[in-house]
Amino acid sequence: MLGLRTRENIKFIKYWQIVQSKAEELNCIYFIESGDGREYFGDEIEAEDVSGWLIPEEKADKFKQIWEEWSDEVYDDEWDEYYLFAEWETDEDNNLTINFNRY
Repeated sequence: MLGLRTRENIKFIKYWQIVQSKAEELNCIYFIESGDGREYFGDEIEAEDVSGWLIPEEKADKFKQIWEEWSDEVYDDEWDEYYLFAEWETDEDNNLTINFNRY
């Protein structure tokens, strides 16, 4: 699945689709670096706050190549501004939503 580096179970894939849908609303693709804890376990979905890069679609092909090779170039200044945390919340209907945050 686009933006994931490892094989994940179907429950996490459902969460990842929510992450990528939110990224798509911003004309971006999200590329994970790591899981950061604060997990959520539901009957049909599993989630975790993650860190990574929210890359504009027009730069995604270039970044994807570097990211897939796990080159040190992912840490170049060129990509710093795109490094964000994808954090989940639940809405009033207990549906998961995503916020991208910089700390």
